[in-house]
Amino acid sequence: MTRSIHLAALLLLASLLACTPPPHAAMKPEDAIVPISWWRATTPVDDLSFKDAAAAVRQSLEYYKKLPQDTVFFLGRDRATAADMAGTLQDFLLIVENESLTPHQKLDRIRKDFLLYRAIGSDGNGKMLFTGYYEPVISCRSAADETFRYPLYRKPDDIVEIDLTQFGSGFPQNKILGRLVANKIIPYYSREEIDQKKILAGRDLEILWCSDLVDIYVLQVQGSGKVDLGEGNILSVLYDGQNGRPYKSIGKYLIDSGAVPKENISLQTIREYLRSHPDKLNAVLSQNQSYVFFRPGVSGTPMFPSEGPEPSRKKT
Repeated sequence: MTRSIHLAALLLLASLLACTPPPHAAMKPEDAIVPISWWRATTPVDDLSFKDAAAAVRQSLEYYKKLPQDTVFFLGRDRATAADMAGTLQDFLLIVENESLTPHQKLDRIRKDFLLYRAIGSDGNGKMLFTGYYEPVISCRSAADETFRYPLYRKPDDIVEIDLTQFGSGFPQNKILGRLVANKIIPYYSREEIDQKKILAGRDLEILWCSDLVDIYVLQVQGSGKVDLGEGNILSVLYDGQNGRPYKSIGKYLIDSGAVPKENISLQTIREYLRSHPDKLNAVLSQNQSYVFFRPGVSGTPMFPSEGPEPSRKKT
């Protein structure tokens, strides 16, 4: 088949190019992108001399290798199997990782050997909305030591969920979570009880041990993320439930208490404040009584920061 490439970097480039208007907005996979000629394109540039592009390609290559090799992908009206895609990416790597070629020579080879596709966008004329999702990556290990001493917990089996819709419609929420004590439902343990009083310790609920309590807090706010287990091993951790306590923003607390000016509040300034005031760490984090539990997901690798945007037709 004609050599083609399915790279997010090239799709991003193509989506920003000026060219003749394509057909109406895509309704079918084969209509989502259209081929365009290289002479209409501006010069593709990688800010790290193709290093980021090569790194992103290797991640994509691993993805295609894991698929059934006869899986079909649409590249405009063209079709390619997972085996075709993997072969194409390997050919691309032979060019961009060839140290004997100058950047200009690499571009010439890419233009000669590969097809360029352009996403038609939500309006059929290249209008694109690129969205990003923040997925924290925190450092953890499978066993505790002096550095990795903060537990990441799975959901305890003594959390009781009560469906309030079974009791009528006059409640401000549809369910509550708690624990059963002497035949009564009481609120489940708070963040302070879990993190500071170690109320869940000794129950074999620890799935990992992490190096930073603030990192765990950020992971809980996001609801999922990845953990770096060392030696290049990355594991996804997924939401597994929470303790049923109300959420309270510690950012708002820091503003209201005068610790951080409102105009300066951000995740970075919150981190900086907590690390520069370790004596106030537990008190600040405990303002948010909500506590999230996790379960292990699948192993994987993080996306490189300057590659791989996600085109979207949704509005934010």
